[in-house]
Amino acid sequence: MKKVFYLLLVMFMALASYAHDLEVKNADGVTIYYNYINDNTEFAVTYRGNYSYEYMYEYEGKVVIPEEMTHMNRTCKVTCIEKEAFCSCYKLTSVTIPSSVKNI
Repeated sequence: MKKVFYLLLVMFMALASYAHDLEVKNADGVTIYYNYINDNTEFAVTYRGNYSYEYMYEYEGKVVIPEEMTHMNRTCKVTCIEKEAFCSCYKLTSVTIPSSVKNI
């Protein structure tokens, strides 16, 4: 029984998802990581991976967050920047935040 439990636990851990729901390149070609929020009607900018410090330098240079984003023929506003979204991004020089963002 213990072997089955450990096998299921390992299989579940392999299926663990990243902190982000999707990744999309903005108009400048910079990949931005998003999570769906508010019953999947809006997007929040987040970080890549399971931990904010896992991919250091993920965002670098100038990052322009779009006011809205389209994914799979569905357009939603970007209304939030999640906690630690830009953590450990030491090469980040600026972030342009649209007026649609209401929570940081």
